[in-house]
Amino acid sequence: MTKPEFSHFIVNSFELFQSLIKYSDDVDSDIVCYDLETNSEVEKLAKIYGIGICFTDKKAFYIPWRNKDGTEVWPIEQQSSIIEWLKNVLTSKKLIGHNIIFDVLITENNFGFRLDDFIHADTILMKHTLDEEKPFGLKDIAPVLLGSWATLAQEKLSENVKANGGRWTEDQKDMYLADTDILGEYCCWDVLLTLLLYRQFDAQLEKEDLKRLFYDEEIMPLYKEVTINMKRKGFNIDLGHFQVLKKELEIEISRLENEIYIDIGHLVEQFEAQTLEKDYPLSGTLFPKTYAEIGDIPLPINKKTGKITLSAKAIELQKQQCPQFSELYDHILGIEPRLPLDPNLIRKTQKHLFFRDNPEKTRIFNLSSSAHIGHLLYNCMNIHPFKFTKGNKPSTDKEVLDELIEQYKGSQPWMLKLYDFRKLSKLLSTYVDGILDRQIAGIIYTSMLQFGTTSNRFSSRNPNLQNIPRIKDEESNLSELVLKYVNSIKKGFIAPKGYKIVNADYSSLEPVCFADVSGDEKLRNVFINGEDLYSRVGIETFGVIGASANKKDANYLKNLYPEIRQNAKAIALAIPYGGTAAQISRLTGKTYSEAQEIIDNYLNSFPNLRKYMNKCDYMAKNYGYVKTKFGRVRHLKEVRSIYLLFTDKVLDNKWARINGHTDTRAKYKNMLNNAKNFGIQGLAAHILNRALISVTREFKNKNINGWVGLTVHDEITCVVKEEQAEKAAKILKDCMETTTKISIPLIAEPIIANNLAEAK
Repeated sequence: MTKPEFSHFIVNSFELFQSLIKYSDDVDSDIVCYDLETNSEVEKLAKIYGIGICFTDKKAFYIPWRNKDGTEVWPIEQQSSIIEWLKNVLTSKKLIGHNIIFDVLITENNFGFRLDDFIHADTILMKHTLDEEKPFGLKDIAPVLLGSWATLAQEKLSENVKANGGRWTEDQKDMYLADTDILGEYCCWDVLLTLLLYRQFDAQLEKEDLKRLFYDEEIMPLYKEVTINMKRKGFNIDLGHFQVLKKELEIEISRLENEIYIDIGHLVEQFEAQTLEKDYPLSGTLFPKTYAEIGDIPLPINKKTGKITLSAKAIELQKQQCPQFSELYDHILGIEPRLPLDPNLIRKTQKHLFFRDNPEKTRIFNLSSSAHIGHLLYNCMNIHPFKFTKGNKPSTDKEVLDELIEQYKGSQPWMLKLYDFRKLSKLLSTYVDGILDRQIAGIIYTSMLQFGTTSNRFSSRNPNLQNIPRIKDEESNLSELVLKYVNSIKKGFIAPKGYKIVNADYSSLEPVCFADVSGDEKLRNVFINGEDLYSRVGIETFGVIGASANKKDANYLKNLYPEIRQNAKAIALAIPYGGTAAQISRLTGKTYSEAQEIIDNYLNSFPNLRKYMNKCDYMAKNYGYVKTKFGRVRHLKEVRSIYLLFTDKVLDNKWARINGHTDTRAKYKNMLNNAKNFGIQGLAAHILNRALISVTREFKNKNINGWVGLTVHDEITCVVKEEQAEKAAKILKDCMETTTKISIPLIAEPIIANNLAEAK
């Protein structure tokens, strides 16, 4: 697309504003694109610096609200007029923006009116619906879809921000420090780009028969009725609980660190010495000056500058005056032969320099460093590495530590402590510190993203509440110490005073969806008859006679052959998701040929599952997409391109290696696996998302003082006025179980609680 003929206007006087009013009254457009410039990415803290708006692709307008020094542009009376006009315009037309949740909440926080009901489309969600892969940022997708000219305004802005002393990095862009005319032009281009993308995306939604799904059935209703309100409300935390947790974790981590160092000190002593000698050699001027300072050895002072001098003449004179320190003076002068320096003082000096330069560190050997732990395991202890990173370095990940702990826990008990040290450090930095750093007045305002996964399930960031540690039990193989703190995180997420948490988790939602989309009666009957999926898979795949898949029966498979059920658990979804014999071999510990036999037996036992998998492959190869049963599309154009070029021979490892297509083979195989799992995970997303919409609407219809506060994986967590909790629980159960009907009954049992730990 060529650069459009387009004018932008900076509305910096009330006369110009009155002209804008007339233009907005006369313009022939039912659409308004909206964008704000602010001084923060945190909606609760952000102040508006400027307002961008356009109705057509011919003109855009920027109303400056604050100067770059933070002072307000308009007097109070004029502010009121602008806000009133803005409210009228934004609520009388189809409101469009890119990631407009940000602008909607900042408008509410700064101007006092809500826009949720008036949003027509968010182009970030349109892009995700039509292309599930990153990036989603306006400045990333606009140049690709509209043309390279779409970046010109940003380039101009970045130069101006930096010229004004602001930052312009990947993580920090101080746009509000730009000159008003530059920021205004940039903002006008933003609303123009959004409008152009909207038109392109809207036409594509029509072409792919996705408009109903997007506008009416799921994506925008979910956004307007649930997602924005989750961000608005945030989730209450017990600030005191997390502050106590932080102190306790710091004490436990420090204790473990000290105990581990006592155990491994002799192993890492040489490593620490080599590190110090490399970073702080005895040559140069830094070392001798520090050595003299620590050893209380006098050095000559330059009378003119008043500073230490290491000139040969001055050092010779100092040596005559203090011959007892000749070893240092000779070292500085480079005289050979000379007396050696004190080795203890050398090490003391180097350590002093190390900790001066690294004030945040308490040790030279860093237990949190994968490189240092790798050196300890593979160099100091001479353990033979059995797993490597992508950079071809010996791995020290959880799988490796689990294996080594099992192997060495008798002779090297510090490994168990290292495992606990890592776990507690992760809890402290990721969860406790992450939550404390981001809370505002005891509330966490996480961003719940509808565009964060390819399946359309929610993701979460700042902080990522999708990863809050689940409540564990003694069977989790965690130590009692780690278990205590893992289970403490959710206790800190609480209901506000006078409210309760009403929570429900779908029972085995992904396996249920797997059984439904497979079309296989035996798999569906597992859930209809109340059986255990993994036991049924184990019985059928491994040909077990005389065992039951019902947990209540005495001959329940887990009681008779627990290892068979464990293997079945490993393969139950791995095979439908495209697991190869090599992968199944690793999961089960079987040989390659045995693993291939397992795959064949599994798919022969459930023949309709094989048909489903073949259909997914066929659709991806021949059409470049697959669909869920409710119409959500997973775009896989590259699958079709690769298939047209190479057919399935690219899957042959030997052929791919000989012809230089190893990476293409891996990509093709991965995308075919995505085609197969999308129908399952996409269906689970439909079920959850539509239940979220239904719960929100039923709360409104039944006058429930409550809202959806959070959704994690297959859970819906509501916050409800205490006296209405029982009624809300019934609504939640009904909506989750009946909003979306599939061939298998959905089960979700609600729990009323005071915190997320109780709602497990």
